[in-house]
Amino acid sequence: MMLALSTLPARVSARRSASVTLAIGATAIGLGHATGAVVPGGITWAIVISVIVGTGLAFAFSAMPVLILAVIPASQVATAGGVNLLIRSIGATASSAVLGTLLGAMAKRVSGHGCPQMVPSPDALKLAFLVACCAAFGGAIVAGLSMTSPEARQIRSGT
Repeated sequence: MMLALSTLPARVSARRSASVTLAIGATAIGLGHATGAVVPGGITWAIVISVIVGTGLAFAFSAMPVLILAVIPASQVATAGGVNLLIRSIGATASSAVLGTLLGAMAKRVSGHGCPQMVPSPDALKLAFLVACCAAFGGAIVAGLSMTSPEARQIRSGT
């Protein structure tokens, strides 16, 4: 999805702002996870959810470098890019750990094929989707608030 939509977030950023693009991306990610929390399981819904979340990621990941580059001196561009990648890696690791712990804590024993297995319960999956949804909507709120700050107005006006 990110490759297929690569030009659309750039056009939104050029027409509106990177903050708007980030808010759209975070909102789409939140809607994708909210969809996962309320729809029944199945491969069709897994594809739909993946498309929605992937669309949000395309918007969010394209907006972040633009926002970072707008507020740092040119001499620190490489450092800022590295820090952006590091923070994204830390965020992915932390969210994987939190959701893995949540799913493991709410696992249930299932017998089959001769040996019992532990699998996440449907309630655990719904809760995981809701946690991810809340995190994404929190990001959308932060992006929305950044659009109204005096610093954001200065960046948009170029002064």
